[in-house]
Amino acid sequence: DVYEEKILDGKYLFNETYHPLSLRKEVIKVKNEPDREFIVESTRNGPLISKKAHIIHYINSNIQPIMISNGDFSLRWTGFENITPRVTTTDLTNVEINSGYSSMDDLFRASTAKTVFEFIDIMKTSVGVAQSISVADVDGNIGFIAIGSHPKRKERIFGNTISKGWTDENDWVGFVQHHERPFVINPDKGFIVHANGPLSSENTEAPVAVYTPGTARAKRITSILESMVREKAGQIEYADMVSILKDKNDLYVKNKKKNLLKILKKYLKAHPKESTSEIRQTINLLNTWRNRFEIEYVEPTYFSVWEYYILKNILTDQFKDFDQKMKILSNPSSNQFLMRLYKFMLDDLEYKKEYCTSYEGGAVSSCPELFLKGLKSAIDYVKTLKEDERNWGSVHQAYYQNMPFSRTPLAPIFERSSKASGSDNTIAICQSKYFDFEKNQFR
Repeated sequence: DVYEEKILDGKYLFNETYHPLSLRKEVIKVKNEPDREFIVESTRNGPLISKKAHIIHYINSNIQPIMISNGDFSLRWTGFENITPRVTTTDLTNVEINSGYSSMDDLFRASTAKTVFEFIDIMKTSVGVAQSISVADVDGNIGFIAIGSHPKRKERIFGNTISKGWTDENDWVGFVQHHERPFVINPDKGFIVHANGPLSSENTEAPVAVYTPGTARAKRITSILESMVREKAGQIEYADMVSILKDKNDLYVKNKKKNLLKILKKYLKAHPKESTSEIRQTINLLNTWRNRFEIEYVEPTYFSVWEYYILKNILTDQFKDFDQKMKILSNPSSNQFLMRLYKFMLDDLEYKKEYCTSYEGGAVSSCPELFLKGLKSAIDYVKTLKEDERNWGSVHQAYYQNMPFSRTPLAPIFERSSKASGSDNTIAICQSKYFDFEKNQFR
């Protein structure tokens, strides 16, 4: 959980009283260089973190509007909690799960389990950093369990929002116990999908990982498996599983593209003089695209470059640090924020126009105007590429460093790259970190 704190003269506010920050010296050993020393300041909630970290929480939590605060923020994480002995008894009646770390010991013990049932029983009391595990045995049983330490909160507020650190309204009051932990064995539907999806819902007694930012792959896998079960029940083979792993359909892009194109349609209807034949052709190209990031397709190139220009120019007043903004907005966890933003803009073209005040240094009056300029820039950029180098595989490269040569003038000799399909959110995942205009590549 992230908490906003009120700090004054080395003290933090809690329940209307200022308390001294706790101080701890950290020493980092660096080879062939002097040690790095720094002081960690902590409140009752945890160590103080970057003053900019709250912006990431606003993005990842879909919080509107994004506000830049000059305050301080602390972090409470189960990995910081005190270590407790691992549980070795099979009688869980009076066992209470606390904070700590036992996951590796538990996984070592579970490695000798003969059945799914035995594995789940061993892992029920595992504590530490949260993880999720799918398991199967030779008898055809399948199972899933969420392990690690999952906090319970006083007001049942979820950890995807920022809490007030100067009150106890979102204090941790314990941890999810073994009988409350999400797990399933042999579900009726016949399969289990996780792929970074939610582990439970708000309706459970002890919600765990209700909100996760990267659900596109889980939804896509579930959709494909449901179709397979209907059409090939009892006859699903290894080759079918391979075909799922090769799927390159991006559900997040499908959502974003649909709303972005609808926004442009409404905007161009009100500003017909800005509609050119190139704009109309590109909009039609993206409209008919089935959101698949195949190596030979040009549509992923147009969309990805278009989105790059949008992210580059949006939120310029909210982010003064361009590199930080691009790292946050190009991260897959920002997709939920962007999808929600585009959806609201579709209903009101003036929605959050303060997010869209300039484009490449020039003033714009609304987000739809910024989106149109971004599409024009994408078209102009693609035109600079040779016609046979506009496909996704030519601009989307899997990049292989060769250290230490990658940091020397010899890098071009030792480094390698290859054409790559997929995207951040496809089942055949291939995450792009940034755009290299000099080499015309997403990497």
